[in-house]
Amino acid sequence: MTFDFNEFCSSDPLWQDREIRFDTPLSDLSLVKGEFEIDSINSVEDTKGNNGEKGALNCTNLRMIWISHKNARVNLSIGYDAIINTSIRMANSRLRGNSEALFVMAKYGGTRFEFIFTSLIKKSPRLFTTAQSVFRAYETSKLYRDLKLRGAIMKDKELIVLPDERILDKISGVWNLSSEQGFTTAQSVFRAYETSKLYRDLKLRGAIMKDKELIVLPDERILDKISGVWNLSSEQGNLGSFFITNIRVVWFANLAENFNVSIPYLQMKGVWKRNSKFGVALVIETTQQSGSYVLGFRLDPEHKLEATKDEIYKLWKVYSKNPMFGVHFETQKEPLPIEQVKIKHQADKVEILQNEDVDFGFHIASYYADVDKKKDLKVSYDADIGLAVESIANHDITMQKLWNVVIQ
Repeated sequence: MTFDFNEFCSSDPLWQDREIRFDTPLSDLSLVKGEFEIDSINSVEDTKGNNGEKGALNCTNLRMIWISHKNARVNLSIGYDAIINTSIRMANSRLRGNSEALFVMAKYGGTRFEFIFTSLIKKSPRLFTTAQSVFRAYETSKLYRDLKLRGAIMKDKELIVLPDERILDKISGVWNLSSEQGFTTAQSVFRAYETSKLYRDLKLRGAIMKDKELIVLPDERILDKISGVWNLSSEQGNLGSFFITNIRVVWFANLAENFNVSIPYLQMKGVWKRNSKFGVALVIETTQQSGSYVLGFRLDPEHKLEATKDEIYKLWKVYSKNPMFGVHFETQKEPLPIEQVKIKHQADKVEILQNEDVDFGFHIASYYADVDKKKDLKVSYDADIGLAVESIANHDITMQKLWNVVIQ
């Protein structure tokens, strides 16, 4: 069994305060927008994972970054959101011996980690005061970064503002669609969409005529009615009439009004005049979404066909500039214009980096924390590695699993 630490890395654009990353590419250590360095402490040893190796500890407003002086590719990025607590205890350092150190307990991806940082500068409390103060400041400012439901953020119907926060606008009459009323609204809009498909979909043999008159839709206006229009879909053709409206073109047969076709401008791909076996024909081609139909009609004389083609073409172009989708719904308050509520889509920037020449993942297990350990465990001989080792408290973890800790 292998442990792929990178599988826990999220695709959230802001991961710096949420994740723990080991030996990450140097580009990940660069400060992101809004992140700033609070303090940089030189000569700090990573006593837990790289005991005896000197480096620098940078505290930003989002994370702790430790970088080895010897090899910058050996590094840590510890987001404050992953930190459980910090404390000052004695630790055994190769460079300073038994001395006070900063212990950082963290949890990420379901795994607990322990980090120990020792300042190599004697009698310098800077490491402890800076790191602990910044972590406390982060803990008490989560409203800047985290979504909060039902929080104590209001008083007398006024927002309790945060430091450096300014109220720019207050807008009333905003519906929260997560409530029961919101669900009612959403369902009503969906029903309005479902019952208005004639605005958007091509319809064959529909119940759209009554006594040879078109049943008009809400906001639909009949702009022209043209008789003597042959539908060329059959071998002999069928004589009927056109209804041309501001939303669609409808043809129906004079002898059977249920033999009809409704062609919304939304589904038109083109309007042409072409030669056919019946002579010059008016051709309306529909989109692939509506079945890619090529519908032919004949009108006599030819100048009448030409005028009808031009009329349909112009109405199609006018409609295309401001389509009418037919979803009618009234709210108690007039909503904001769509231009004010639209959010511009931005694609995530993804950079894939590989470090194939160096294996940096071998020491991740050294940061695992046994937080419940009260005393040393029983020492026993392990035949797999030929050494005497402490027994493992967690029965789900075996020596074989620990040897298989790798970064893919």
